[in-house]
Amino acid sequence: DFSISRLKEKMPWGVPVPDDDTQVMYVWFDALVNYISAIGWPDDMKSFSKWWPVTQFAGKDQIRQQAAMWQAMLKSVWLYACTGAHVKKPGDYFIFEVANNSIIIVRGRDGEVRAFHNSCRHRGARVCEEPQGNRKSFVCPYHGWTWNLDGTLREIPCDWDFPHVTGNPEKFQLPQVRVGLWGGFVFINMDPEAPPLEDFMGVLPDHFRHWHMDRRYVE
Repeated sequence: DFSISRLKEKMPWGVPVPDDDTQVMYVWFDALVNYISAIGWPDDMKSFSKWWPVTQFAGKDQIRQQAAMWQAMLKSVWLYACTGAHVKKPGDYFIFEVANNSIIIVRGRDGEVRAFHNSCRHRGARVCEEPQGNRKSFVCPYHGWTWNLDGTLREIPCDWDFPHVTGNPEKFQLPQVRVGLWGGFVFINMDPEAPPLEDFMGVLPDHFRHWHMDRRYVE
């Protein structure tokens, strides 16, 4: 039978056991969404539930519905991703992970903060694995496709094999994500049609006007 204690005993590989029971559920559900997104649902649910005990408290349709709702919610709102101090200098980047989405936050050579989906336009591999640091470009580990800090395609090895790419490089830029800045914080929104950050925050900036949040930083 499903229980939090059983979930704690069989945490996904390499994941430490959270103290809070709700966080245990979040970790399991996140891992499950990632798995079914990549592999799909197995035919043998009974065997599958032995490895994924979180499925025992909800059916396949319910989990699918929750996953779809979660994705819809996350992709339509402004999410806090990092602070400006994380991407202080040109080339500084920070990887923001939410559900099965990996987003690169990076400050370009022009000083502008941008965000991109962390996914190669060729085979979908992550173009950046380290959680944060400083880079001059983003390179796919499989075939060496390379992008500039502004998301434009920089180089393709054996480019003569990809005339459809070299002839239209704008189509193969890293998919960009909207960025909003306030008070030294960086927010992202994966919905290109969502209202601007200013509308989303409402009265919050006015409530914090005496706190000078933009003067604070992390080390």
